[in-house]
Amino acid sequence: MGRDVDAIAAWEAAAAADPADVDALYNAGQAHYNRKAYADALRCWQRALERDARDFGLVKKVIQAQHALGHHDDAASTTELLRELWRTSTSAAVRLADEAIVDQFEVADVPVMVALTLRPPDPRSYAIYAFRAPATAKTPAVCVRIETSDYARERGVPFVLSVQRGRDYKALGTSEHLPAYPDLRTTAIRLITEAFGKPDPVAS
Repeated sequence: MGRDVDAIAAWEAAAAADPADVDALYNAGQAHYNRKAYADALRCWQRALERDARDFGLVKKVIQAQHALGHHDDAASTTELLRELWRTSTSAAVRLADEAIVDQFEVADVPVMVALTLRPPDPRSYAIYAFRAPATAKTPAVCVRIETSDYARERGVPFVLSVQRGRDYKALGTSEHLPAYPDLRTTAIRLITEAFGKPDPVAS
């Protein structure tokens, strides 16, 4: 019905009435996040985590809100908690997770999802972070990755930055060290913006 403010108030009232109702805080936080009220979303999700500190889904949401607020150092610490929860969880659903969405933003009104790999599909070569933008009417899907591989590790430059636009893949450079997430995020936004500005070879 579009009554987000009323829904948030009801969820927060439910959380106040029942301290065990983690779902109410989760939903209130998601509604805040959808409205780009990231500080309010983080407050709700952190309150929910105080009630259930091993909730894998909540930890992912906290990381997303921290990145949205530019609190990248906090997000890095919370990401380590996420990895530890994934490694030690007895939940089948958590253990089956191959990746986690740890950030979301928009580039030219197109949503970008940032996936952190938890279980590499192939340990010999995989993306650590993948910044994914879906195809639009004017451009193919775009994905910026920071990758690692046996080949790169053997040569002392284990991290490779790449961009893929549709079927067109290009390695852009190598590094001895994993770039800091804020720098990687800035680079990904620039590369996705540039990719969206190119004509679609299929359409043309």
